[in-house]
Amino acid sequence: IIEKDGIRTFDVKAYYREYGKKGNPGSSQKQDYYLRNKETILARHEKYRADNPEKVKSVIRIWQHNNPERMKSYHQQYRFRLKKEVFDAYGNKCKCCGEKELEFLSVDHINGDGSKHRKEIGAGSKIYLWLKNHGFPQGEFRLLCMNCNWAKGVFGYCPHERRRDGENKEKL
Repeated sequence: IIEKDGIRTFDVKAYYREYGKKGNPGSSQKQDYYLRNKETILARHEKYRADNPEKVKSVIRIWQHNNPERMKSYHQQYRFRLKKEVFDAYGNKCKCCGEKELEFLSVDHINGDGSKHRKEIGAGSKIYLWLKNHGFPQGEFRLLCMNCNWAKGVFGYCPHERRRDGENKEKL
């Protein structure tokens, strides 16, 4: 307890400087107990979850409702990790022009049935989860940058392909 300007207060920083180094004896005992009995504790928690699924779901929903920013952050991180995993599986660059900026890349349905597929599984990041759950099928999907993907969808070809085909014809 410190006194500043005639007001007595508790110096939290000083407390943690003093006891943070040594650790709280009770906390240390709890950690030791947990480490010694970790498997038993986790099994007990798993059994409780299995025996009380509705209660557990209710507690989770309440926590999620009370922590919207943390949930938003978690979901953003999850979607980014999932997207990165898919992009890693498909080479991390546009198959047409070689663009490597992740923000510009998208998954392309090679057969042109993307609209039908999105109606079946849902739009957005659900495609990434579907690809992961199906083992990242090769030959049906590829990465294209937004420009190449848009051009293929609208014109049926990408200008990069025409340019490459023209260069190849000139070389022959």
